[in-house]
Amino acid sequence: MFKAGFVYKPSHPTIHFIKNDAIFNRRMGDDKKFTLEEAEAKIFADEFEAKSAIDFLIPPPKPNYQLTPVTLNIKTGERKVHTLYQPSV
Repeated sequence: MFKAGFVYKPSHPTIHFIKNDAIFNRRMGDDKKFTLEEAEAKIFADEFEAKSAIDFLIPPPKPNYQLTPVTLNIKTGERKVHTLYQPSV
């Protein structure tokens, strides 16, 4: 079981988790999709599902930030920083 979210930079400790009731629409505001409260975070069955969800929902780049997808293994507490998927053009 995993939770997914993003950090503003790989060195930042605070994860912005996908909400349990997140609206999977990129046009909706971040407050509808993300939470800082781990208890409100959506739980995914496996890491691939969690990674796919955050790749889809991660906000657009912001100046001076390096938005980075993160998954959290609920059982072990392991936090894994991922490279954002970027399709080749």
